Amino acid sequence: MKTKKPAVDAGGEAGLFRLMGPALVMLMLVTALIGAVYFTEKRAEADAVMAVADRGEAVLSVMKDAETGERGFVITGREEFLEPYQAALSQIGGQLDELDAMAGDQAELITASRHIRDLVGRKLAYTQRIIDDRRATGTIQSPEIFIGGKAAMDELRGEIAGLQAYAQRMAEDRRAEMQAVAAAALVLTGLFGISALVMLRQTRRLRLQQRTLEGRIRTEQERWRTLLEATPNLVWTAAVDGRIDYVSPQFAAFTGLEPPHILGAADAWASIVHPDDRARVVRGWEAAVAGGRPYEIDQRTRRHDGAWLWQRVRAQPLHDEAGRLAGWIGSNTDIHDRITAEQALRQREALLRAVLQSTEELIYAKDLDGRYIVVSQAVSRLIGRPPEACIGLTDRELFPAERADRYIANDREVVAGNVIRRFEEFFAVAGAERIYQSTKAPLTDSRGMVIGVVGVSTDVTERRQAEQATERARAAAEAASRAKTRFLASASHDLRQPVQSLTLFIDLLADRLRDRPDEYRLVKPMQQSLDALSGLLTSLLDVGRLEAGQVRPNLEDAEIAPLLERLCGEYVRRAEAKGIRLRTVPCRRIGRTDPVLFERILRNLLENALRYTESGSVLVGCRAGRGRLRIEVLDTGPGIPEDRQQEIFEEFVQIGNPERDRDRGLGLGLSIVKRTAELLGHRLGVASVPGRGSRFWIEMPAAAVPQPARAAAAPVQGRLSGRVLAVDDEALLLISYTTMLEEWGCEVVPAGGVEEAMEALRQADRPIDAVLTDFRLRAGERGTDVIHKVRELYGARVPAALLTGDTAPDRLREAASGDYLLLHKPIGADALRRAVAGLLAQSRPLHGTG
Repeated sequence: MKTKKPAVDAGGEAGLFRLMGPALVMLMLVTALIGAVYFTEKRAEADAVMAVADRGEAVLSVMKDAETGERGFVITGREEFLEPYQAALSQIGGQLDELDAMAGDQAELITASRHIRDLVGRKLAYTQRIIDDRRATGTIQSPEIFIGGKAAMDELRGEIAGLQAYAQRMAEDRRAEMQAVAAAALVLTGLFGISALVMLRQTRRLRLQQRTLEGRIRTEQERWRTLLEATPNLVWTAAVDGRIDYVSPQFAAFTGLEPPHILGAADAWASIVHPDDRARVVRGWEAAVAGGRPYEIDQRTRRHDGAWLWQRVRAQPLHDEAGRLAGWIGSNTDIHDRITAEQALRQREALLRAVLQSTEELIYAKDLDGRYIVVSQAVSRLIGRPPEACIGLTDRELFPAERADRYIANDREVVAGNVIRRFEEFFAVAGAERIYQSTKAPLTDSRGMVIGVVGVSTDVTERRQAEQATERARAAAEAASRAKTRFLASASHDLRQPVQSLTLFIDLLADRLRDRPDEYRLVKPMQQSLDALSGLLTSLLDVGRLEAGQVRPNLEDAEIAPLLERLCGEYVRRAEAKGIRLRTVPCRRIGRTDPVLFERILRNLLENALRYTESGSVLVGCRAGRGRLRIEVLDTGPGIPEDRQQEIFEEFVQIGNPERDRDRGLGLGLSIVKRTAELLGHRLGVASVPGRGSRFWIEMPAAAVPQPARAAAAPVQGRLSGRVLAVDDEALLLISYTTMLEEWGCEVVPAGGVEEAMEALRQADRPIDAVLTDFRLRAGERGTDVIHKVRELYGARVPAALLTGDTAPDRLREAASGDYLLLHKPIGADALRRAVAGLLAQSRPLHGTG
């Protein structure tokens, strides 16, 4: 009997399927639920990782801003470029705290967050050191700080990139799991589709983040390129083997080499190094490359125009994350000015050493404690020690105490006043005392602070001896000059006295012989000889005083009219004797001059005109204009050739007198005129036409308001009447005055001095009408004393005339300072008669003798 297989129960299968259906559905639901829970957890983890990565990216962005501020400040040194850095400092703490919070309890995220915080701290510390270094020194003294900060930043970028990579891996893992679940359960297709959509969205987000990161990288690269182009240094980079792989635009512009000619070449850069430096530079660079050590050297680099400039070349090795050498970054800094300054300083120091060794001057410098810090070879010889043995010693250790104290006192005066001073100091040289003139000045540092004193002492012993000899000679010369002055004063008076008496006696003789022609014709030659003698005497004395420098002008406002009238009155008889008409043009002007010296000028010009004019006229007048006053003397004499019009002002020069006729002078008058005009500061000139005459003029500043014109004095006619006191210590002169006055009709009271005159007046029965006295009397008495005592005796102003043969300006001013008439010796009879007539005309009857 066959055994039958049991039949399958369709209903059971159906039930099974019905059971499996719900179970499967349940399983799928459970699976979906488990998957959903699993994927939810995974999504939370992925979101946390992504959030941490995003926050890390934000931290990185803030750090980039800080780095931007750092670089801007390093390049420019300007504080406003630190604003991004300061803003980053205020944000970074909150960003890091949020990063820690986002890490949650995931160990990997916590580790990453802590690492990021550590890297941020390191980078900010390097940045702060760079900023402090730039503020303190103006540059980055230690490239290691810059490299350390860059390494921290690069590691931070790497950490952020790692987080992003981790988030990417988690996304990829989640996508793979979703695909596996979709393959296992179609019912989860929708869920996996949704997951796929989520993953797609996340992928797009990651791609967007990647593009953003790439843009930031490009921006950072552009900033770095801008930084390189903005820095004044020549920046370059090199590969591990030392070959140049980048040069900044400044490098190319400076050298004139295009990058293709230098990049990658083993020794192309060596061609721009000075031949004298090349071997040293190559050895140093090869050693640095071989050892991976920092490189620094000073070299001369060729500029594009062929000039060689000193540069300091520095290179810093770059390392990758594993610490392996990755290349080099270097820069060339211009130090040409400093090097040339150092060379110039060395040259100056060498020159100073040469000067200190060769000069005979004592050159030295001391500090504020008086210790010598520099001495010349001459100082060394003076002290008797080598120069180096003098350094650090003081004056008290090198010189006798008394002299050392004097030197120290002089130094302190210079330091205290911060001024240059000159002193006369004494040093013993070879046992003999020498005189030195020391010039000492403050020694200052670069800030202007006084740190000592520097001095130069010159041996002036011979010069001082010469000065002393000169002083003795000067004193002797002054004594001789004073003696000459006394001689001239005495000679002027003493020589004029006999001339004056002779003049009056000849005039008296002429009057008495006027009716006896045979005898009278002998008088004229005598008068001419006497006039020549008088002129010669006056000229010689004037020249002597001018040469001796005794004449000192005393400028004042002076009336010109009285002077012209008086001089023309003196010379009118002389002009008439030659048949010449002497005229004056009324002058109402006042000039700024010395009246005494100006009278001497005008007298010489009149003498000259009358001497050389044989017929016609002589005219004296003045012109005014533009604040100037010009007095002119015109004659109709022979004239002066144009080529000799300046020559006539020289001494002893005469034109038209080859025989040296003494009646026509010595040729000194115009020389005296020129010297006196120069002394007064007056302009002197001449214009002449040969055969027609000459015009001499003297120009001075005009003074006050013009004065009314005065009529010229008329010659005195008839006899005089009055009582005159005549005083002179010279007996002959007193006799001549007395005889002449009596001849004119006057009653004379003669006296030889002051007391004799006063005694005669006291015994007289009636008062006198006028006084005629010599200026210089015996025993130091003056004619002014006579006048004062007479007026005191009578209690009234007695008219008086003072005669003087003195030509010294100070004496003449003294004589002219009183209320009396001043007459110059020698004076002729006519001039004297007019003067006496004028005095008597002023007289008033006086009664009693007081």
